[in-house]
Amino acid sequence: IRFTKNDTVSLDVGAGTGLLTRELSTRPGARVYATEISDGFLEHLREDGRIDKNKVQLIKCTEESLCLPESAMGTVDLAILCDVYHHITHPRAVLTDLRIALKSDGRLVLVDYWRDPEKSSKAGS
Repeated sequence: IRFTKNDTVSLDVGAGTGLLTRELSTRPGARVYATEISDGFLEHLREDGRIDKNKVQLIKCTEESLCLPESAMGTVDLAILCDVYHHITHPRAVLTDLRIALKSDGRLVLVDYWRDPEKSSKAGS
């Protein structure tokens, strides 16, 4: 992710397979909080040797909370939710956690899909 700088603190919400987590942790001094609700994905992330565990903290979250450590509050430069927002069952609670975690000049990147019933196929829905 080219727009991150050295020493960036990032939050990957719904880290899944770790694609973004790995990329976010490549910069010198980077720190990444990778939250995931799925035990299966968390196990995959723990076993993935490409993830620098010295830079990445894996966090088991819940539907109601990102479960970030107190030390993360107000330190996050960049929070990313990629193809995860539509799964969130308590968006107000999660967005509150994000607001508290982000620095005052921190950035939130939300990428999600919307299936247009008039244009999208029903496959995969």
